[in-house]
Amino acid sequence: MISIWHAARFWFPIIVSVLAAGFSGAQWYETREMKLMLLTPSLGFFIQTDDTEPIVGIQVYNSGPGPTIIKEVTYYVDLKSVRDSEEAIDYGRLDQNLIQTQDFVPDDTMAVNSNIWLFSRRTKNHKQLNQFIDFIDEHLAVKIRYCSIDGRCQERCSIKGRCSVQYP
Repeated sequence: MISIWHAARFWFPIIVSVLAAGFSGAQWYETREMKLMLLTPSLGFFIQTDDTEPIVGIQVYNSGPGPTIIKEVTYYVDLKSVRDSEEAIDYGRLDQNLIQTQDFVPDDTMAVNSNIWLFSRRTKNHKQLNQFIDFIDEHLAVKIRYCSIDGRCQERCSIKGRCSVQYP
């Protein structure tokens, strides 16, 4: 008959090995999650409406820690999706010659700590300045779908609640 001592000497190393393998797996998973977090971009928007500044408009920035891959940019005017920045300018009845836009093509990238004016104009020329400020403040929103370099994708809207299409 096998004594308890002999059974313990047999099972104890197996139990310790299984626990060690489980602990190693948990450490691997935590390390993997930390590495993924280091690759995650942090995209945000800055809306400048102060006409004492040299530029007013909508700026997108990536505060990192990873680069951003831009997949799609969608403009919304009064909760309606428009084709591009030019159509948004037309909806706002703004002078196209005064406005500067930055259009992205799929898979354009933004480096960490970079910022880009998506829809802006200089404040030196006061022609239609108040109309432009009212348009970006009250009517225009921008949604960007972007991914990290490991393929995890997200969407971000410049103004919460303005990037969803409303149907009558």
